[in-house]
Amino acid sequence: MIAMPKRTGFRAASLGADLINESLVEAYNSSDRRHARCEVRNELKWIRQELNKDLPLPCSAWLLLDELIGLTQDQDWRDGQITVWASNEVLATYLDISERQLQILLRRLRECNFIYFVDSPSRQRWGRRDENGRIVEAYGIDLRPLAQRIPDLIQMAYQARERRNATIRGRRVSRAALARITELILAAERDYAANDNWRPTVWLGFQAQLAKAAAFLEDKRVQLDLLDRALAILRPLEADVKAALREFLTPRSSASNDQTRASKIEDSCEGESQFTHKPTTYTKPPTDESVELSEDSVGGSRGAQSRASSPPASDFELTMTPDRARQHLAKYKVTPTFVAQACPHFLEVLEPLDRPVEWSDLKRAMELNNRVIGAGGHLVRRAWKILGEEASCVAFAIVTERICRGRTSPADAIYRPGGYINWIVDQAERFGSLDLGPKLHGLAQAQKGD
Repeated sequence: MIAMPKRTGFRAASLGADLINESLVEAYNSSDRRHARCEVRNELKWIRQELNKDLPLPCSAWLLLDELIGLTQDQDWRDGQITVWASNEVLATYLDISERQLQILLRRLRECNFIYFVDSPSRQRWGRRDENGRIVEAYGIDLRPLAQRIPDLIQMAYQARERRNATIRGRRVSRAALARITELILAAERDYAANDNWRPTVWLGFQAQLAKAAAFLEDKRVQLDLLDRALAILRPLEADVKAALREFLTPRSSASNDQTRASKIEDSCEGESQFTHKPTTYTKPPTDESVELSEDSVGGSRGAQSRASSPPASDFELTMTPDRARQHLAKYKVTPTFVAQACPHFLEVLEPLDRPVEWSDLKRAMELNNRVIGAGGHLVRRAWKILGEEASCVAFAIVTERICRGRTSPADAIYRPGGYINWIVDQAERFGSLDLGPKLHGLAQAQKGD
């Protein structure tokens, strides 16, 4: 084996980087594509911003690269040979760093395939130009690897920008989805945990998937691959949670609704026990029912009421009609006389009567009270169409009486009487819900107590 000298005095070889840089120089020489010097400097400014994390280069290395480009001439980038032969001392002076720091930066640029060293036999950088300014011979720092990589660097910069924008968008979308699903699960547990259809195992599974997705998003600067994994969990999870919630929010069939609610509705005429200012659940029209009234004609006595069999669920209709409204009034034994007893303020607009009150008297009182409560003609016609004239008179009588009582009792106060009547009509039209009888009996009991 021939003994090799331990030191040659030349630069230490970096096989991987030197071979790649040499191939880039050969590709540049064989290509006809050239870049202007000012174009390269401008492109490097935003390439540096976009590839700051992808390329292991400090800021001073980019400044050195810009300084090397500035030491070339425009003709060098057109003719093909782009060499800078400034000494390390000069370059270190330009950057205001030590020569050792400069050597480290040059090595970093060499490893990133931006420059290629062309060393002279004397191990010094030098070069000469002809009378036209073209480089005839030069030894130093060759920038042809950078010139050859400009298109690739631009493409890498665009990809890095798109990846960064996708990361920002993914963080925003994933964290918003995480917050939405969390609120949906909390609301479901708060409102529907006591429901008979509540399935704890299903919602525990939702919580486990949510915790798994949240683990990917713990880091504030989470990367795109983790965001994709989190979104792959959150998107189907949100759809499953919403589908589970629709089981509670979607009304069932009329038969199942009727059977479920029939067990909860008490067909009692006791105004004191059923009195409420909120709409009752869907009431079914009675077919054959008799109620024994007490002597004061206010409500049935306890234990003296008989209930008839309810109609089959298939005969139950949600649509309110004037006939159903009259059946509701008949069920609670609502007569004009009883309305006058429960709502005495409603008839104060009429002249004193020397005969029993009739429905025509209530209609005339409703027309006069409309001016006071501010109910328009459209609302009156809509109430007559849906509830019928008798039930409409009862609704207006209840609202008018509560307005008058609200002057002394804040609990009975109604601040928007027209809106309250419209709400009663709307509940009857949409859901078939009507509770005029219980409300009227409640007012009668309060009037009796006073």
